[in-house]
Amino acid sequence: MAGAGDAFRRRRARALDGPLLLPLALGAAAERALLASGRLVPTVSLWAVRPRRFARDFAAELEASPRIRVLLGAQAIGLVERGEGGRVAAVRLRTLEGCDLEARARAFVLACGGLENARLLLLSTDRRPEGLGNASGLVGRCFMDHPRAVWGRVELVPGARLHLLRGRPVPNGKVQLGLAVAPAIRADRGLLHHYLTLESEHSSYAREQYDVAVQLAKRLLRRGHAGGRLELRGVLAGRTPDLLYLLTPKEILPHWAYRLLWELHERLPRRSRSERLVLVHFCEQPLDPDSRVTLSERCDPLGVPMLRLDWRIQPEVVRSMEALCTLLGEELARTGLGRLLPAEEEPRFTDASHHMGTTRMGTDPRTSVVDPWGRVHGVANLWIAGSSIFPSGGHANPTLTIVALALRQARRIASSVGAG
Repeated sequence: MAGAGDAFRRRRARALDGPLLLPLALGAAAERALLASGRLVPTVSLWAVRPRRFARDFAAELEASPRIRVLLGAQAIGLVERGEGGRVAAVRLRTLEGCDLEARARAFVLACGGLENARLLLLSTDRRPEGLGNASGLVGRCFMDHPRAVWGRVELVPGARLHLLRGRPVPNGKVQLGLAVAPAIRADRGLLHHYLTLESEHSSYAREQYDVAVQLAKRLLRRGHAGGRLELRGVLAGRTPDLLYLLTPKEILPHWAYRLLWELHERLPRRSRSERLVLVHFCEQPLDPDSRVTLSERCDPLGVPMLRLDWRIQPEVVRSMEALCTLLGEELARTGLGRLLPAEEEPRFTDASHHMGTTRMGTDPRTSVVDPWGRVHGVANLWIAGSSIFPSGGHANPTLTIVALALRQARRIASSVGAG
């Protein structure tokens, strides 16, 4: 698949060349002033117009390849060890009709995501009651996500404009500047690597009037993340502030309409009154063995145990958020751009669907599940790919790191299997 990888890198490079230059070329004077002291540093987020759909974008290439065979209609429910152990002989499959099958190969790669990779290892108990690769008891532990919270507000002085901190549409998507604590300060104070962006604050009247409508829209428009369309129980009990940024115009309008709306808004005369913005935090999590997934007593339609998630957000996450807010408040005061308003409540976190750490990487089998190449300790022909092998999470979206590790891993597997 070297050709496909090269093509992906070329397409990615063309897509990023323009947006990566925007923060330098188009940054407003106010944003440059906030960064001038060096206590806050910029982060750059790039958003595509639409998410990459693997089947839609690569189906023809997969079908035409003589080296790839795609099997549909069956789910992996475990791995089979035979003989003396130390090698996987097959993947156990099951269809919705109840037919059990096996797929055999010389080498196996689990690339099922940060949750399902751990689930398959825990389900593989033919020779190891604790699960395959789980001699250290770490499979499923150290679960991380990127906690997100709308927490804190700032009030800008009349006429202040923060273009990129609120996001700017570009032809191929959106670019948004974020603010993080400078590395030296993070290290000195023992802070996690968080960053924040800004969104418009909605009035309390709007929150009260549109709270239910927003949550219904979230269920209907973002079905893959919010659950089924009819799973609306509890809508009345929800709150809007931590969901509003998911349903801003840039999220739900067609991209061309969002760009037009943004351009029109930028051309309008600025109001002579101050403006209030909310802070949207994107957080790193520290390692915590008690944040984990385990097998549940409940089973899916195939009769296979489902996962139980115990996601824990540590006090350090909130402490680092508070430190970042304090620094932002000090820089706003220094530059005369505005002020930080006191937080009215404790942060309410949502997840980013970035499941990491459940089969973590390391050199010591006592403290990790896979080696630095992603091979499961003690199993000669089983590798794991994806964010479940991350030893730490940072704050950045994991996709490009997953791709980089997968390309590196593929070369290693190809050479080792070929040599064997």
